[in-house]
Amino acid sequence: MVKNMTSLGLALALISVLTILSSTKSVDAQTYCPDVIKKFLSCESYMFGMTPTPNKECCANAQALDGAESASKDVLRTTCRCLKRIVQSFRPPVDLSKVAGITSICHLKVNLPVDPSLNCDTL
Repeated sequence: MVKNMTSLGLALALISVLTILSSTKSVDAQTYCPDVIKKFLSCESYMFGMTPTPNKECCANAQALDGAESASKDVLRTTCRCLKRIVQSFRPPVDLSKVAGITSICHLKVNLPVDPSLNCDTL
């Protein structure tokens, strides 16, 4: 039952994020953010605190984004905006310390933005 509610919450959050992104002015956001969302679906069980560590697929997907993020400041900022919207949309809420933990556990070069007050334009 909890798993079904979590999946329902995730689905509703993703729909909300996609709706918000459809009005985003960023050139890359409409095509890039859905890819970010898909990659982080594999981290769902870890971000909601159901597993103690992210699974291999989660780390592989995060590392793929990590490589893309280092490509340009624009991609980093777009990724930041996407992740902020994803994290803020989840119901029940995502454990922000778990999201931050993905950076060190998966050996990422770029820190994942988890602070809701972070201004992505300053990255």
